[in-house]
Amino acid sequence: YDVNDLLVDINYSDSNVHGTGTVIVDDLNLLANPSLCGDLNFLDSTRCSWDWNVSGLVDGNYFILLHVRDSHQYDYNVSGSNFMVDNNSPSVSISSPANGSETTSSDVALQFSGSDVNGSGIRTYFVKADSGDWIDVSAATSHVFTGQGVGSHTYYVKSADNADNNSSDANVAVTISLPMVASSGGSINYCSTWGGAVCRTNENCSGS
Repeated sequence: YDVNDLLVDINYSDSNVHGTGTVIVDDLNLLANPSLCGDLNFLDSTRCSWDWNVSGLVDGNYFILLHVRDSHQYDYNVSGSNFMVDNNSPSVSISSPANGSETTSSDVALQFSGSDVNGSGIRTYFVKADSGDWIDVSAATSHVFTGQGVGSHTYYVKSADNADNNSSDANVAVTISLPMVASSGGSINYCSTWGGAVCRTNENCSGS
């Protein structure tokens, strides 16, 4: 090889055809940048590296194409397999229960789904109630919160894809109230708090 110049062109492309692609770096002189390589004995095998920021790259599958040359000869190579760039976050939505709904059950069942268009695919979902800890539910698209107390609660869902991009939270507000029951005399008792006390089944409660 030429002791003065050993130049490398690095391209990326959705094709592995020589001469295609977009330039990552052009005319990179390895001999002038010794920190890029393990050593400068290019007569033997030498490992070199180049940092490439893909944050602005469109999501997709790409090959790396290399063209190496000195003043006497050149060589060309392409990565043996392609790689995926996934810069976009997945999305998630809650289908049930409806936001602002009310229930008399202390168990709240969330139904949800996610999407990661052209991305690496959703790896897992996380759920939580109010200010509680996030619960990793893996690939499940439903979760039941049991033993929920009377009052208003907010339930959250988010997702993470295989590139560790996190979605924004989706959430719904649900109000839990105690059910109405009939007393032994047949009159209706409202089993919710009136004046700080909860009605018993043998009491008549005011309210509607």
